[in-house]
Amino acid sequence: MGDFDLDCKKVRNICILAHVDHGKTTLADHLIAGCNGAVHPKQAGKLRFMDYLDEEQRRAITMKSSSIGLKFKDYDINLIDSPGHMDFCSEVSTAARLSDGALVLVDSVEGVHIQTHAVLRQAWVEKLTPCLVLNKIDRLIYELKLTPMEAYNRLLRIVHEVNNIVSGYKSEKYLSDVDSILAGPSGVDLGDDENPEFFEDDEEDTFQPQKGNVAFVCALDGWGFCVGEFAEFYAKKFGGNVTSFKKAFWGPRYFNSKTKMIVSKKAMGGGSNIRPMFVQFVLEPLWQVYQGALEPDGGKAMLEKVIKNFNLSVLPRELQHKDPKTALQAVFSRWLPLSNTILSMVVRCMPDPIDAQSFRISRLLPKREVVDQMAGSEVFARPEHVRRCVETCDSSPEALTVAFVSKIFAVPLNLIPARGPNDEIIDTSSEEESDECFLAFARIFSGVLTMGQKINVLSALYDPLNVETTQKHLQEAEVRSLYLMMGQGLKPVASVKTGNVVAIRGLGHHILKSATLSSTKDCWPFSSLMFQVSPMLKVAIEPSDPADMGALLKGLKLLNRADPFVEVTVSSRGEHILAAAGEVHIERCIKDLREIFAKVSLELSGFQIATSAGPLCDEPMWGLAFIVEAHIRPSEVQSNELENPQQSLDQYGMFTGQVMTVVKEACRAAVLQKRPRLVEAMYFCELNTPAEYLGTMYGVLGRRRVRVVKEEMQESSPLFTVHAYLPVSESFGFADELRNKTSGSSSALLVLSHWEALMEDPFFVPKTEEEIEEFGDGSSVPQNTARKLIDAVRRRKGLPVEEKVVQHATKQRTLARKV
Repeated sequence: MGDFDLDCKKVRNICILAHVDHGKTTLADHLIAGCNGAVHPKQAGKLRFMDYLDEEQRRAITMKSSSIGLKFKDYDINLIDSPGHMDFCSEVSTAARLSDGALVLVDSVEGVHIQTHAVLRQAWVEKLTPCLVLNKIDRLIYELKLTPMEAYNRLLRIVHEVNNIVSGYKSEKYLSDVDSILAGPSGVDLGDDENPEFFEDDEEDTFQPQKGNVAFVCALDGWGFCVGEFAEFYAKKFGGNVTSFKKAFWGPRYFNSKTKMIVSKKAMGGGSNIRPMFVQFVLEPLWQVYQGALEPDGGKAMLEKVIKNFNLSVLPRELQHKDPKTALQAVFSRWLPLSNTILSMVVRCMPDPIDAQSFRISRLLPKREVVDQMAGSEVFARPEHVRRCVETCDSSPEALTVAFVSKIFAVPLNLIPARGPNDEIIDTSSEEESDECFLAFARIFSGVLTMGQKINVLSALYDPLNVETTQKHLQEAEVRSLYLMMGQGLKPVASVKTGNVVAIRGLGHHILKSATLSSTKDCWPFSSLMFQVSPMLKVAIEPSDPADMGALLKGLKLLNRADPFVEVTVSSRGEHILAAAGEVHIERCIKDLREIFAKVSLELSGFQIATSAGPLCDEPMWGLAFIVEAHIRPSEVQSNELENPQQSLDQYGMFTGQVMTVVKEACRAAVLQKRPRLVEAMYFCELNTPAEYLGTMYGVLGRRRVRVVKEEMQESSPLFTVHAYLPVSESFGFADELRNKTSGSSSALLVLSHWEALMEDPFFVPKTEEEIEEFGDGSSVPQNTARKLIDAVRRRKGLPVEEKVVQHATKQRTLARKV
């Protein structure tokens, strides 16, 4: 396997996408445990193998996308686990670009959430083939106490809601209403819950269990199934057709036990006791197994019946274990093994690199518009030949090598293998600027990439038809080492064939965030990555010790290279500005600077800044226009000055510092005359909390100027879902306070929504009797919200603040004694 000589038809590149805490990393653990044995089955779901950073293990959330190669039957599967938190959405973009298919996870209890919309859109834009995985089925049994029929209706609703989202993307309706994307669809009217035939089969739906691209799983207990597995079993038992059973196991189909036929509800004669086949033959046995294993009064007869019917080899000591979960997992891991179910679905439903690249080529390398004179020329034909190599996934010996680097990531030098694929010693001590080695996370789209090969690094602005861009946007580099990524480890390889994912050493100094690699200069760069949000949260940072400024600058440079979403700039006042997606992302970046890239002590006194400063608090001005009219009276201009107008302007001091200062103050005065207002960034906030903590949660929201727009109780669940808008300036520490006040029972997800004007006048002075009674007599500046925000920002920036300060106060004394 060292040289990836396998046929591309036996390769699958997939990523796991989901909302935060919906079970991505737990699922990845079980897939790894079921394939290459890097994770013991008993540790799957607890080890979090793909979360290789200490911070990821501590917070129990994924922050960096990571890859691992799995061997399933005779297939090679490159699995990429991605974060679910919105602050790390850039990692989702990098994972999606290198993949051909996506496992979209949805929690069957929580349902579709805001990040589910985002990852479905990411998969749609990148032209990935998705499969739907409905996770945490066990919570419907022992947590919500749903009956099989109630659980079926809930699963039916989730599948149709996800299909509605994808249908909206297909029709491009999501472009017309941004708010509906953020808040999510209002849902589907199911009508009577006891009338499942409300839904008819729609061949246009993306996800259909009968097609085999929907899996029902419990990643924590390690089991899962597609309807095809039950269809094969019951087709053998009743002597029917497997295809007919597959179609019947989802939707309004019923089994007539007398005639042994699949019929409609009308043919069954109605009645409240009849159940759809999915409920009768799939969910009810699952419920009985859980009840038999977990309930105190539940007998073991159901477990023994399942073991006998499906010919399972379960040890008696596992069934008699004092922990009922052990018996349950022992039966399910042999009856419905999770890894076999998911990877079989991947092989069956997701395309190989050859089919995928022919479909995705319009996204990867869109056709370029050129002038008619170039359309038929050889200069234009050469890049088009490269494009065809990518489209056909050409792996012939004469094929051109084309690859795409989605991100650069840092690995400690001591984790880099000291020996190459042929057991040769590799020295990396003199190649890096720090204790970190930068590797390129890449996918080979054409040809073969070999160790020691010279390669062209193309930036996004490179144009093969324009010679002038060669020097600016093209560099030549050498591939020093190639590694197969194994989650927390690296395996050296000598070469990588088209259609595979690999880590490349030797390109760290030549790539900023992402790039296209090509063995020829006649190649168009791949299209840029699409990010769900922009890095809008900015902080100014500086070292505690000014002597560490050099180390900080070096660390910022390395961080900017390693993180695909970070923006590092220098303001006009000389401050070093770090822009990220949100508070958690900022914390991750500062931690990387302190412990990896800079290793200096930094001062997170972060405040929002911009390139220009307004008169209120030196923040960016927005929504304004200045009209400047220059006047020079002819009587004051001599004839020789008209011949040399630049000399005339210099003589009159039009561009001197004094005049620039006057113009600046004039502009600031003009803004103040037009009654300026503050404009603050707003987060869309999705909160989930139990009913007993609802009042406590509203108390936390009230202290942070939150505007609630929607509140609803999740069906068949004790959780309330609240949608609200939260000012970004009030978001620092919000998640921690919410968890502390609600004992960890409430969670919040924040995503940038819009910019909103604060309509309060910061210079308001009460004049009428009613205003004086409410705000005071006007002897001091009214402390409304806008004024408080301005004063707070000005104090942080060291700007003057209008306030009364008593310096020498004395208490009035009297000699009178009152009895």
